[in-house]
Amino acid sequence: MTRTKSTARISCGFVLLFLGLLLADRSAWGNDFTADIAARMFDNDVTGKIYATDGRYRMDLTVTGDDVAKGPVVVVDRTKGVTLLLNPNTRTYDEFKNFSPRAYLIDPFQTITYLQENVTQRRIGTDTIAGIACDHDGFYDQDVKLADVWFAGELGAFPVKAHIVSGRDEGAIKVKTNIRDVTLALSNIKAGSIDASVFAIPEGYAEEDRLAPAKLDKPAITRTIKGAAPWGRRIGKGGEIQVAVDPRRPLKIILKNLVDRSSCRYRLIPEKGVSDAAPPHPVDLVKKGQTKRFEIEKAKNTVWVSVQVEAGLVYAAVTNETDPFAFDRDRKIQEGYLHPSILGATGISLDPARPATITVTGDSQDAPVSVVTLKCFRRDYQDKVFEQECRIANGTSETFNFATEQQIRTCEIGVAGENDGVKYLAEQPAVAPKAARTANDPSAAAKPPSVPKIVRTQPSASVGRASKTTPGSSTADLDKAATKIIIQAFNNGDIATVRERLDNGMDPNARVYGAPLLQKAANLSTADMVKMIIDRGGDLTYRDRSGNDALSQAQSNRKHWQAVIAVLVEAGAPVNEETAVWKLAFKTKNGMFEPGVRETLAILFSKGADVNKPISRNGESLLMHAAQKAWLEPVRFYLDHGADIEARDGKGQTALDWARTLQRGEKPYEQRNRNAIIALLESREAN
Repeated sequence: MTRTKSTARISCGFVLLFLGLLLADRSAWGNDFTADIAARMFDNDVTGKIYATDGRYRMDLTVTGDDVAKGPVVVVDRTKGVTLLLNPNTRTYDEFKNFSPRAYLIDPFQTITYLQENVTQRRIGTDTIAGIACDHDGFYDQDVKLADVWFAGELGAFPVKAHIVSGRDEGAIKVKTNIRDVTLALSNIKAGSIDASVFAIPEGYAEEDRLAPAKLDKPAITRTIKGAAPWGRRIGKGGEIQVAVDPRRPLKIILKNLVDRSSCRYRLIPEKGVSDAAPPHPVDLVKKGQTKRFEIEKAKNTVWVSVQVEAGLVYAAVTNETDPFAFDRDRKIQEGYLHPSILGATGISLDPARPATITVTGDSQDAPVSVVTLKCFRRDYQDKVFEQECRIANGTSETFNFATEQQIRTCEIGVAGENDGVKYLAEQPAVAPKAARTANDPSAAAKPPSVPKIVRTQPSASVGRASKTTPGSSTADLDKAATKIIIQAFNNGDIATVRERLDNGMDPNARVYGAPLLQKAANLSTADMVKMIIDRGGDLTYRDRSGNDALSQAQSNRKHWQAVIAVLVEAGAPVNEETAVWKLAFKTKNGMFEPGVRETLAILFSKGADVNKPISRNGESLLMHAAQKAWLEPVRFYLDHGADIEARDGKGQTALDWARTLQRGEKPYEQRNRNAIIALLESREAN
């Protein structure tokens, strides 16, 4: 059933976004009274009447400018923890938990409760509001004021006036409030008993069908259509997109909910056809704007991806990702799909030593022409050398070519409007080697031809053996001047300078600050730099006295670790039970792996790295550490890759023991993760 305009506007008007898990048990507010309410929310004027009793209140509201017969009604029961949204025009209701995202969207008083429980509350003074003495309190996140609220003591400390500021840009703020300033005030306050029926669902009201077909303001797919990755479309109930993909590369599926609730599923279809497809993966999207991403390894041999929507409205995009473990010596490819619903702009990293071609193709579901902006920089989004905005019709392409002389390292491509949609493809072929000079070439007499020797190393019997000699003992340290030049070249990804030094006789295993070239390059430079040094004879098997090899050094590479590890593994760097991956495993944010970590660890584990290798002298494993930190995704990942749930550290503690050890100052999401980890480990132990 479709919402009326009034209900939709009030849902959009009271935008109050918060972070954190809130307690379900709140103290009751208020004595029996009625009052008029006036508010300004999300640039909308809202008026109405409020009925309050001990622990419950009801707001009959009208949004200025609405042309419907009656506005929405909000009923809040603080003791039961339930919020009702009644639509008098359709005689339907929707019920959800207090202090949930939907509840914040329609009730500013729940914002005040959130502030009372999560930030500092300070008494400012006392004032008389609507003839009632009130305590005027301020709410602060550190020194930043988030709200002024006036509480009426004789009304059970019910807020009768408030000004809540919008979320600001100050870095100190940890609590994010609504995205517009909110003001509200009660007037014409009258004490008196309130009939309990005021807070009940009226007779004849039916529960709203949240999975009913959504009202479509823009085109949506309602049948089966086919396309090729990268591709994205808005899909309505009964719609399906089938996207052709490259089975040699990993996949990413992005699903974004565009309505209150949607139900969909995706299916991976292998080369042999639909009959051999994996079972469908159901996906339930329970709030508007919710986005879920699914990454699929290339081992699935998927040639088609199907996304079907059973109810609601979903924007789906399917893209092939760059495979870091299939490093292409001859060609680099980066591609994707841009639409404001999922991704309006993206950055592209380029190798300045290679020419680049960026092709943008119009592919909008909503408009015949899309506006695209391309910006290119010599450094990471600094030192801009190119900027152009162009209009691209659907099915047509615009191509941009960049020479190596321009030394472009990063590009930013984006679409300007909400209806724009494009595909992009960035390609970088390898630079062709210079042709050898002949006797007829006048310049040949000036300088004899020089052809660099290329040595491809293979793992040998000594793979994994820690060297007992001085690092690079068979070669000499570079002098101070040469060291400075090489380090600077590594930091800048300047392959030409290092290649020239090697052409002129520099040993590919020369030492830089005591470490061989390959290890320094793995730690500081780009994948192309590492590959070039390997091709010239860099030793993949060397370990220092601490057991660190180039693969270990690559994990500390700040910018290029994923691509560098891929090059090393492809070239034959030893991966076995002694390979330490803890530096890679620690790359997490908010309890989840950073992009690329999951895929890289999966490859290393598949090639022999041991998920149970202790990461400390105490015998702590990756699983124990993740359980201690309340990292839910890593815990699941390690268990899926054979982590030993019964392993014990030096003190006899298991991963479950670590999970039950609370950390000081845990955030709400960490508390949720910890509870989920404990339940998961307990279920695994029971089995």
